[in-house]
Amino acid sequence: MDKPESVRLFFKEGSSDKEYNAYLEKESMGWKVRFSYGRRGNAGNSGSKTPFPIEYDKAKKIYDKLVYGKMAKGYTEDKQGIPFLSADEDKRPTGWIPQLLNPIDEEEVQKYIDSDGWCMQEKIDGHNRLLIKEGDVITGTNRKGLVVPIPKEVEDQMRSLPIENCVIAGEATDQNVFCFDLISMKAGYEERYQAMVKLMGNQSNLLTVWAHREKRDKQRAFNKLKKEKAEGVVFKQKDAHYTPGRPESGGSQLKFKFYATASVIAGPVNEGKRSVSMFVLDGGVKVDVGNVTIYPNQEVPKLGTILEVRYLYAYKDGSLYQPKYLFERDDIETAACVIGQLKYKQETT
Repeated sequence: MDKPESVRLFFKEGSSDKEYNAYLEKESMGWKVRFSYGRRGNAGNSGSKTPFPIEYDKAKKIYDKLVYGKMAKGYTEDKQGIPFLSADEDKRPTGWIPQLLNPIDEEEVQKYIDSDGWCMQEKIDGHNRLLIKEGDVITGTNRKGLVVPIPKEVEDQMRSLPIENCVIAGEATDQNVFCFDLISMKAGYEERYQAMVKLMGNQSNLLTVWAHREKRDKQRAFNKLKKEKAEGVVFKQKDAHYTPGRPESGGSQLKFKFYATASVIAGPVNEGKRSVSMFVLDGGVKVDVGNVTIYPNQEVPKLGTILEVRYLYAYKDGSLYQPKYLFERDDIETAACVIGQLKYKQETT
């Protein structure tokens, strides 16, 4: 049934305390989507996503996208806010957003290995996953903070943990989730990690990612992971609290990859071959960056889906050298597949 909706969202970090309101409203000639924003209690700026009334279904999609987008940036509902009801139960926002990491260059790595204030973990090649335990109710989310299915084994093992409520951050691969942080605990990272290790015990599908704390241990682990061609490492400031979303630069959690990855848009299947063309966006225009093979044990992706690929480097024209298809992504928008993410081959003199 067509019905009006509204939501109050809030974001508090440091001195920032913001409010964002969204409204799906009925007018005589159709439906409109309005918004207002500003400091908490003073949402003085306002606007409309629909300059004139439109059909309900179109307005609802605009409204949902607006709310999802804000929650993906770390906005959550206040206790006194109006609950947001999504028509898609499997993609409803949970209010929990993972802490996303900015990359560092190779020349910066050594200072974090040498620093006593930072620990290091292996970066797992999988899907960002938060596991939320509320009594016997277990919920999994993606990097947007939207509900996604989780394996039954993971759900059962989360339910068995000796704690009533918690939120664990991890990376999902096949039937396992590699766990690295207890983000529901209000403490610095090292304290949260130690509490998580104690909480988890020995689980077969909830796997703890080991944190290396001492300089010698970090250096040894870094060299080993690089030799084994792991995805990379993550450096985490020991006393830093969990902060949702991605900072504009720097941050208390940083990543370094041993190889390059990119999110690309799947093009048409190449005739007579198990491969698809790949595209990225340059100023909103699609740019061809080559083809990627789809192995027999992988499902051929549909046109327009977002793919995560590994590659050695990109040429000046954007073509990817030795791309390898990793998996399909449902946790980012097409707009994120930009040419600016590519790492180019360095010119030799």
